[in-house]
Amino acid sequence: MKHIILPSSKSISNRLLILQQTAGYFSIHNMSAADDTLIMQSCIRQVLSSQGKATLYVDNCGTACRFLTAWLAATPGEWVLQGSPRMCNRPIAPLVEVLQGMGADIAYMDKPGHLPLHISGRTLSGHTCSVDVSMSSQFATAILLILPLMRQPVQISLLHAEVSWQYICQTIMLMQQLGLNVHLEHNVVNYIPTQLASLPEITVEYDWSSAAFWYEYIALQPVGTTLLLQHLQGSTLQKDNAIASWMRNAGVSTTYTPQGVVLQKEAYTKPVLLQLEGADNLDIIPPMLAACAALQIPVCFAGAHNLQYKESNRIAALQQALRFLAHIDCEQGVLRLQPLPEPQPAPTLFNVCNDHRIAMALAMLPQVTDPSMLNDVECVNKSYPLFWTQWHNICIQK
Repeated sequence: MKHIILPSSKSISNRLLILQQTAGYFSIHNMSAADDTLIMQSCIRQVLSSQGKATLYVDNCGTACRFLTAWLAATPGEWVLQGSPRMCNRPIAPLVEVLQGMGADIAYMDKPGHLPLHISGRTLSGHTCSVDVSMSSQFATAILLILPLMRQPVQISLLHAEVSWQYICQTIMLMQQLGLNVHLEHNVVNYIPTQLASLPEITVEYDWSSAAFWYEYIALQPVGTTLLLQHLQGSTLQKDNAIASWMRNAGVSTTYTPQGVVLQKEAYTKPVLLQLEGADNLDIIPPMLAACAALQIPVCFAGAHNLQYKESNRIAALQQALRFLAHIDCEQGVLRLQPLPEPQPAPTLFNVCNDHRIAMALAMLPQVTDPSMLNDVECVNKSYPLFWTQWHNICIQK
């Protein structure tokens, strides 16, 4: 049986890196090697080695942008936060407004509501606040990660928290693992300052959102094809393991073993219409949508509106890339895919819009036989540096 080792979770790694600075130092094992994590590490090192003044560049890493905005606001010094053109078009105002309400000194240097930011770090305070997370759950997570710096109890109300709820829960669970007194109930987070005598070591889990692309691969293979995702295990921290239940509809079975997760393509009855809730699992929609397009399975994802705010406008990117297989539209947050009666010739070059998840979803299509068919192969390093090596070993050397 062929096997691969997935990258470790960058979302867990990046949260832990900020918590090292706010809760106290602890050891992190199996750290992500993804570009997003390297950017976060580099920016943190730059701040720690500075004389209280630095310009930080986060490229198109939304995680680093939002988490660093909150941490820098609470870190004495003069900071400038810059990003790529795409990052400078992604929203930041809901987070900035909450931080300003806690006493932060943050100014927009160009377009209001967007990077670049000038931040004069200072001690923050705030007994209560509300965070609008309709655009991104990371606005709430950024505030949660700096709670250990607060000297008084804090209550946070989460507004419009239907999207990516899993990542808010992931942050709180990691904080609880460290011994911090933080709890979530009915969209309200309560934090009570905690004296931590010692902090445990934490090992980062292997990444379920990366596993989703191999589920897509198996879904498009002949019956009986198997693949071992070595070391991957069930997770309470990563709700993107929903891909296992989603892909049952495409004939992929999941077996948990001591060695990892075994995927197998089985015979199945193609659904007449597949209806899935996507709000909490936006990152695994691209591989699921691509699989449904290739298998000619009509599918609807509710709560998919925020796909437009990712590294690319993923709704537009998927519409364009998969137009030879299906018609895709999104109205009132519902993303719909309807297979074409007759698939059209595939393009000779796919535009991945500099988006790692679009690139990996397209790479698994049988029409993509060489990375040169994608106009940007390096973007996968954002989350999965070994993707193309493993893709060649699994998809080409059959």
